[in-house]
Amino acid sequence: MWGLTLDDLEAVSFHGTSTVANDRNESNVVQLQMEHLGRSKGKPLPVIAQKWLTGHPKGSAFAWMLNGMLQSLNSGLIPGNRNLDNPDGYLRKFEQLLYLDKTTNVYGRPLKAIKGQSFGQSQRK
Repeated sequence: MWGLTLDDLEAVSFHGTSTVANDRNESNVVQLQMEHLGRSKGKPLPVIAQKWLTGHPKGSAFAWMLNGMLQSLNSGLIPGNRNLDNPDGYLRKFEQLLYLDKTTNVYGRPLKAIKGQSFGQSQRK
């Protein structure tokens, strides 16, 4: 309908609680989604996890994420995860995802599409 493909998805915004269970589960599900739906290899999605800035606002969490996603769509800026100073080595296995520690304009233009992903408090079983 919009003339977009899965490869036009240029970022993903995570709930990103920085807990072992949530970060692994949220990353794993998006990795599996991208593989299953056929996203091209070698085209990782930058991950936005703005909780380092907003804290845990409970009910308004996704509204704040949506606001950030709209700002990224318009500006092309993908905010870095400022507290990403010691990432879990486990996250390296998710080759469809890119965890940035500095804000950047990866594409040099506004984004074509962005995915909002909010798992909240997912638990590992």
